[in-house]
Amino acid sequence: MNIVDLPNQVVIAEEDTQNGVKPPDSVPDDIPILDDAKNKAAIKIGDGANRGDPYYQVKFETGDSVAKTVERYRQVLKDKGLDIASESEEDGMQHFTIDTKSWQAQIMIFTFMEKTTVWINYVKA
Repeated sequence: MNIVDLPNQVVIAEEDTQNGVKPPDSVPDDIPILDDAKNKAAIKIGDGANRGDPYYQVKFETGDSVAKTVERYRQVLKDKGLDIASESEEDGMQHFTIDTKSWQAQIMIFTFMEKTTVWINYVKA
């Protein structure tokens, strides 16, 4: 997984994590990354809703269709006891909002360059 901490841009490449380099514990994992994820990256963008509170974006691609990925995430969220606070679909992009104990999260699932792409955004609750 690539980890980028903006503006310093500290990067841990996916191949490094496969060689035992662990992403920082600060990157949220309340919403799991799917098992077949490729081209994973996490970015700490800076302040979220409040100054000093982090804002993260986790992204990856999956080999499943958007519809299948949406179905998988519905089950993942249910299994973790997380409720979808709101959802919408526009132009083929599915959007979920989820509140965890520590984070307000958004999941966006869409097709980009013929690949199913997932973005998970986290802002401190």
